[in-house]
Amino acid sequence: MLFSIGLSFFVFKEPKPVALGLTFGGLMSMATFLHLYRSIKRSLDRGGKAQAYAISQYIIRYLLYGATLVVAAKADYLNLWATTVGLFMVKIVIYAKNIVDYTRS
Repeated sequence: MLFSIGLSFFVFKEPKPVALGLTFGGLMSMATFLHLYRSIKRSLDRGGKAQAYAISQYIIRYLLYGATLVVAAKADYLNLWATTVGLFMVKIVIYAKNIVDYTRS
């Protein structure tokens, strides 16, 4: 995330909205990933109500993604596209790490 924020200062004319969008999206991505971890742990303890709990947590995560994109679209100081890339940041890092590990073995 820090690399892409630093790169935005060299690539864009106005890097501040891009850097803030990447930061906002990246932080929300990390928060929803942590929420996913905690909801999976809790759903394993729920027994018969695990499916309903998991679905409700799934909906909450998507609402958080939607709220993040709405805030980025309405705020002048955030770049919507950079926020969208920031939301995918955790997934990009996980895929990149797996590709690197696969190519090394």
